[in-house]
This record gives sequence, structure tokens and C-alpha cells, in this order.
Amino acid sequence: MKIIDLNLLIYAVNQDVPHHEKARKWWENCLREKESIGLPWIVLLGFLRITTHPAIMPHPIIYRQASDTIDSWLAWEPTQIITTTNRHWDIVKQLITQTGTAANLTPISRYWPLQKTASCTPQTVTF
Repeated sequence: MKIIDLNLLIYAVNQDVPHHEKARKWWENCLREKESIGLPWIVLLGFLRITTHPAIMPHPIIYRQASDTIDSWLAWEPTQIITTTNRHWDIVKQLITQTGTAANLTPISRYWPLQKTASCTPQTVTF
């Protein structure tokens, strides 16, 4: 399973960013593949918040468009909403303890428990 990061989805829909076309193509290819795609609630809600916010986006989209976009992603066969478990915090603490620091790892640590419970391998996408 691939767990998709919010930034990638924003790049895929925001034509104002330099990596838009590459991100859009990558995301569309993911939707066509057979490998499962996990969309955490924090990512979907972040997408709604950021893409519709005029102080964040140079050309924000309206709520209905953002909502329809999410609906279209969820309609593809490989996508599913993934949720945290009651062990989420324990897993985050364990992994941060193993690294010896929180600092810059804290934002990405929200995905670690999802990766562990969904049995997926982290992937890095660069453009």
C-alpha cells in the first residue's frame, strides 16, 4: 500500500507550482495501478483546508470542487481511507525514541503508525 502525503496531492492539483505536471501524472498513474492507496483522514482534511484557503493558495478552489476531487479519488478501485488505531501514540513514541529526537521528524511521524498497521513500505517521490 502507498500512503499518500498531502503535499503530493496539492502539487497534483495546483497548477501554480513548478512540479505540478509531474505530480499530476504520478498521482494519475497511481490511481490506475492495482497497488492499494491509503488516504489518511489528516491528508484529506488538509487538502480541503489548504486548497480552499485564499491566504494559502494563490488561486484557491471552492469547497465543492475540492470535495468532488476527493470523491473522484475515492471512487478509484485502489484507494481507501486509512485510520489510526488506539496504538497510534504508542507507535509514534516508540519510533521517535528509537531515533533519539522528535524535532523535524514529528510531522512525518503521523504516517509511521499507519505504515506499520497497513503493512506498507515507505516510498519517497522526488521531482
